[in-house]
Amino acid sequence: MQKTPLLLKKVKQFSEANGLIPYGAHVGIAVSGGVDSMTLMDVLISLRKEWNLTLSVLHVNHSLRGAASVKDEEFVRRRCAAVGVPVFAIVCPTTKLAQKQKLSIQVAARNARYSFFEECRKKIHADVVATAHTADDAAETVLLNLFRGTGIDGLAGIPLRRKDQPVVRPLLCATRKEILAYARARRLLHREDATNATDKYARNFIRHRILPAAEHIQPAVVEHIAQTASIVRSFVQVLDDVVNKAARKIVEKDHKGVALDVAGLYRVPEYVKQMVVHRTLVELGIEPTVKRMDAVLHLAGAQTGASFRCGGWCADREEKRIVFRKTRRNRSRSRVLLPENGRVTFGGMSIAAHIEKDVPKRFGGDGRVEYIDGGAIEFPLTVRSWKKGDRFRPLGMAGEKKVSDFFVDQKIARSGKADIPVVVSGGNIIWIAGHRIDDRVKITNQTRSAVRLSMERALTIKKPEDR
Repeated sequence: MQKTPLLLKKVKQFSEANGLIPYGAHVGIAVSGGVDSMTLMDVLISLRKEWNLTLSVLHVNHSLRGAASVKDEEFVRRRCAAVGVPVFAIVCPTTKLAQKQKLSIQVAARNARYSFFEECRKKIHADVVATAHTADDAAETVLLNLFRGTGIDGLAGIPLRRKDQPVVRPLLCATRKEILAYARARRLLHREDATNATDKYARNFIRHRILPAAEHIQPAVVEHIAQTASIVRSFVQVLDDVVNKAARKIVEKDHKGVALDVAGLYRVPEYVKQMVVHRTLVELGIEPTVKRMDAVLHLAGAQTGASFRCGGWCADREEKRIVFRKTRRNRSRSRVLLPENGRVTFGGMSIAAHIEKDVPKRFGGDGRVEYIDGGAIEFPLTVRSWKKGDRFRPLGMAGEKKVSDFFVDQKIARSGKADIPVVVSGGNIIWIAGHRIDDRVKITNQTRSAVRLSMERALTIKKPEDR
């Protein structure tokens, strides 16, 4: 009787202990053609009858290595045909995706893979998708995150299953040495990715240089790092409930973006505070480095108006909150003309100018409605963003003031300035919309006609196909 390979026993026990692959499941196997994924496929084929599994292979041709990528796909198709497993594959223009989404090739490729896995899983009605991540991958990830300073979550390495998709990693219990030994014993054919041999990428440098050097101190360094990552994962899971509870009280989401309540941050322990910020950055698509988390937490103790930019977002210290807003480019160059009795949309706001029949006797409100002297302006008015050097005479003042200084006095955050429309007549600012009119256009006893200026948030009407 042929002996059962040790790796097969190990993966079987690991999967059963952690409930990774249910009995009778349809499993989509992510197969690139490399030794790890070919080993995963062979292991699951060996367990197919015992676990009553239905197997399908998912392959992504990332078009990154020319003819080699095409040969990878052809190889996977041939091997699957030989063992009777269907293949579902796509060709992905990864480089174009990375350029369009302004991501690194590695991140764009990973996003494309998992997007395809989930789309295909639903299409073929698979229960889970199994990927070939190993203990070495987990150890490399821990070191990468440690060097980048991503915090305690990063030290948890690669989880057994993804939170957002039914993706499982049955080979996390196995080292690359064990997988290579299994592949040799089983005479498994596989494809070698030439880029794996270069130290150009940080992960490869860790794989080729750092981990082998560390083995001189501790031969089982990969297993030890992977075990530590497992302990950290368990620790993080225990703290998740605490962090979730705190986040519900601290994190606010509205039309402006995402905000953190400063008082709420001060009420929680330091670790919870860091993790709330960490999760906020992740949700916004910002890499949560320690430097960035520290910068956000520094804003909690900073003066109103302080800010910092990262990852296409700007974090602003407002009076009671830290608000994250998407940064806008070339906003100061945009302008629209506002005709008499007209309405325009600018920066998500609707601005209107209406000639009044009578001069009003009472004024006031929240700054979103103002009345000015019609004889002091000329139509059409111009609505634009503020720009450096802008000046006006705030209502009640005898002299002019820089608009930038006015914003500081009003405690308006740096990035928030771009959201404030400025209304201009004859080259002079007559209204900082929502805040103050110019003293020279105020209504006086000599006013014969009045103009009502108003501002409100513009409505967004979705087309039927967008709903």
